[in-house]
Amino acid sequence: MTALNSKINLLDASVFNRIAAGEVVESPYSVVKELVENSIDAGATEITIKIKGGGIDLVAVEDNGFGISKEDLPKAFLPHATSKIKSLDDLNAIGSLGFRGEALPSIASVAEVTMVSRQKNDKLGHCVVYKNGKLTAQNEIGANVGTSVSVKNLFENIPARKKFLKKPSSETSRITDLVKKLIKANPTIAFNYIVDEAVIYRTDGKGADSAIYAIYGEKSEEFVAISSVTPVITLKGYISLPSFSKHNRKEQTLIINNRVVENEELSYSVFLAYKDFLLPRKFPAYILYLNIPYDLIDVNVHPNKMLVKFVDSKPVKKMIYNTIHSALAAASRNIFMINDNESIFESNLFEQTEKFVPVQTELQKAKPYNDLGYSANIIDSDVEFLREENISQAISRQEVMDSFSADIHNLHMDEGRSMPAPTDKEHSQIYRIDTSPPPATIIGKLFNTYLIIQHNDEVLFIDQHAAHERILYDKYIAAIDNKTVAIQDLLIPHIFSVHHDESEYLNQNIDTIKPLGFHIESFGKNTFRLSAVPSVCERIKLEEFITELLSDTQRKIKKSDFLKEKIAQLACKAAIKGGDDLSNSDIESLLSQMQAHQGVFLCPHGRPIIVKFSKTQIEKWFKRIV
Repeated sequence: MTALNSKINLLDASVFNRIAAGEVVESPYSVVKELVENSIDAGATEITIKIKGGGIDLVAVEDNGFGISKEDLPKAFLPHATSKIKSLDDLNAIGSLGFRGEALPSIASVAEVTMVSRQKNDKLGHCVVYKNGKLTAQNEIGANVGTSVSVKNLFENIPARKKFLKKPSSETSRITDLVKKLIKANPTIAFNYIVDEAVIYRTDGKGADSAIYAIYGEKSEEFVAISSVTPVITLKGYISLPSFSKHNRKEQTLIINNRVVENEELSYSVFLAYKDFLLPRKFPAYILYLNIPYDLIDVNVHPNKMLVKFVDSKPVKKMIYNTIHSALAAASRNIFMINDNESIFESNLFEQTEKFVPVQTELQKAKPYNDLGYSANIIDSDVEFLREENISQAISRQEVMDSFSADIHNLHMDEGRSMPAPTDKEHSQIYRIDTSPPPATIIGKLFNTYLIIQHNDEVLFIDQHAAHERILYDKYIAAIDNKTVAIQDLLIPHIFSVHHDESEYLNQNIDTIKPLGFHIESFGKNTFRLSAVPSVCERIKLEEFITELLSDTQRKIKKSDFLKEKIAQLACKAAIKGGDDLSNSDIESLLSQMQAHQGVFLCPHGRPIIVKFSKTQIEKWFKRIV
């Protein structure tokens, strides 16, 4: 083995630029991101992005921004050269997208780069050409106002790096996902995205609705608009209805202060908000625009500037969860509408018929919460981290309700949750079982599973199992929230032993488990005693329960995770089954419970409970109405 030389060497620019490139330029995706962000920072209102061969052969970005002067053009390719910051203080409130001063020299060190730029008052543009980090040409040239950058043959001079790139189609797919996010984040910029000479996206820069339609087409009707505002934080955006779910998270976009970012805590808040509305392993689509003072976030976490950290993330998580959950709860009563101009054999039973239904949860006179100005819970959440105890700054539920403006002050109270009262237009689309004349009529049953109910000029199909399952599930969750869980003492306490790490895990979480009705206490070294369970869980298999409880000792127990899943399973087992032959009195009892329940019309696993058809729709099937 050769001994290391103890002499300290100063690295040549060609070396440290390539090292920096390893952090900043991982793939063609990174090149597109850096160049487009520079265009946005330059005030561009039009940006064209062209790629060939997955961006390996060519990435070209052209904008109509401010441009770069002749004197500054070569400086742009020097290490740590940037127009975005001047001093250390600027790092505490970064408002631009690109600010490190590493992107261009890093890209130029691993590719052939040509930059042409012209400022408004210049008659001609200026051009510089770099190859593998060296300036090879510099001259004046005719050009439009703005800047264009062409990057060819990425990693051609570093075969070891190039061989780790994915095939061109995979690199193209990744860049396309990025461009979609950039379009969503900058809806007032007109984008033109071209792949191998084919136009993929062309937007007009006329706002979010237009940008989303350019990406999703008619599927944009599957999104609901949301909005929530405090004195310090603003949240707006679009969330997909449960009917528009995906098998992955590709269609999830978080935008903070106009920057596309990633944050696991906020993503998890969205997941929890959707948990009652989606089937397992399904993911929603969303575009969230969050504006927050620059000094309350840190975007200087990773060289690619995709990750952000918050001074205090709790109020932001609460705002996201409460706003989305409220919107979904309101929209869930509209999901089962049938579009009257469709055939029953062609219609999607879960298609939303209105485009961008706004659901407002604004706090016009919100009182500050912590340093970020967010008020206490709008909705009493089932999620542990959204029900922080002993927060001195938190205000009462009544104070929050009083702070709503006059047009949304009339709130419905559903099982401890509040939501804005629907407008007259929304009332026409919301179904609630109504006992006032004329009463609902039980028509019959289909396959001993679906109840058929006539109410006014509508017929409803109700899944008896899903309806009862939801009622049982919400009843237990409400009991947890209200701290009124019925406890069943075990005739013989269950004694069990665990490993050391499992023992520590249980001791750390006993205070969380006990309010849920599971009385577990230490019973000697690495031994515990389970002496009581919730009444709803009296038939639970204790060994199986303990095994699942200890299945992941790396995470803190939350009601929203393991125990909530367990409750859903128990509710499923205890509920009326599909195929059970219910009597008329049984059906009436179930309908009465549904009316009193007034909850979400989806079972705990995300399946629909009610599908509704109008008399008009049915008459169109039989051509009585043309």
